[in-house]
Amino acid sequence: MIAVLAGAFMVVAGCGSPEKPFGGSAEIVTSLRPSGDWGSLGRGSDVWAVVRCRIPLDTNVDEFAPDTTRLTATSSDLVGWLEPVSDYFDRWSQGDYRPEFVIAGDVEVDTAGDSTTCVERALATLTDDPTGVLVVATAPLRPDGPGGWGRVGERCAQPCAARESGRAVFVGAADFLPGWEGSPALDLVEHELGHALGWSHSSTVEGAAAGGHLYDSPYDVMSASDAPRRIDPERRHAPGVLALDALMSGWFEDDEVLVLDWAARPAGEWTDAVPIASTDSMAQRGRPRILVIALGSGRFATVELVADRADNDHLVRSGVVVHVVDTADRPWNERPSVLMRSTIGELIATQSTTAVFTNEAFSVKVGLVVENPDGSVVADLRVRRDEPSAVPRD
Repeated sequence: MIAVLAGAFMVVAGCGSPEKPFGGSAEIVTSLRPSGDWGSLGRGSDVWAVVRCRIPLDTNVDEFAPDTTRLTATSSDLVGWLEPVSDYFDRWSQGDYRPEFVIAGDVEVDTAGDSTTCVERALATLTDDPTGVLVVATAPLRPDGPGGWGRVGERCAQPCAARESGRAVFVGAADFLPGWEGSPALDLVEHELGHALGWSHSSTVEGAAAGGHLYDSPYDVMSASDAPRRIDPERRHAPGVLALDALMSGWFEDDEVLVLDWAARPAGEWTDAVPIASTDSMAQRGRPRILVIALGSGRFATVELVADRADNDHLVRSGVVVHVVDTADRPWNERPSVLMRSTIGELIATQSTTAVFTNEAFSVKVGLVVENPDGSVVADLRVRRDEPSAVPRD
């Protein structure tokens, strides 16, 4: 079973700082978002042209599975099946962003044509209206390789036509073959669309140690996107969106972001408790939904509350998750997040003790997670700066 970082204990009374520890968000938010000349990625309506790329039976490209299985669904079928993807992004952005999928026909490649060739040919067929192209190959990709890819393309004046920017998503046929009976898995498309919004992968500490190629976090569309389906084969969507990615895309208001300057905090002293609401689609506007801890040198920790419902109801229980992201010398869309753990299988200790993250210099204490009558899920948080030499080891 998947263990969620849990807040199943009351906050132990302690000595918090008498000063208000949490500051404004403007500077931090600016540093985590793409510069303004990238336009409005992740905001408003986003038109995606859906193109089939016909792969010959005798293809000699290693990307594709070595069999003769081919997609029979039309572009019209694909557009109909993708409507729930629009709903997924609409609910996680709380109405701020909705991709729109439109029919754009077929292209064809020869035996040497790969995914890049498919996308180049698809882009060449577009009008100025689509701001992205979603290419579905008629052949499945190799099961031991990536299921697809996505890119933001090049910056250009917004709204920017995909044929100018090159903004694209490519997936193989596997999730749209007849075995799905017209109800295909959508998590891969949601994941690759995340890349087209500028979102990076996340992983656990173990996944990061393996070279960043193990996307093993069940909390994030940009990691183990099939985590819900591993629990329930009938599930089709990915897990929810991390607060960091929602923040990057402008889906949080300023009063929903709390910032803590770690270096300015006295060592060994807890902050006063601050309530935080869950990040999901049923959260109420105007409540803090992400805590950003500025660790210095371009490093940040993000703290958020994940509710075990809707797209995240595959999780065992609601709780708080903590990620660390390093922005130094990295492009804005290549900043992987690392999910911190305190003990194997749990992210916050639940036996009335404070979790101290290995190799990190802060602690997070979580109060009881409560669902309010208005549907919001909330918990109190306290944060402590720890001297690195005093961080206990498991």
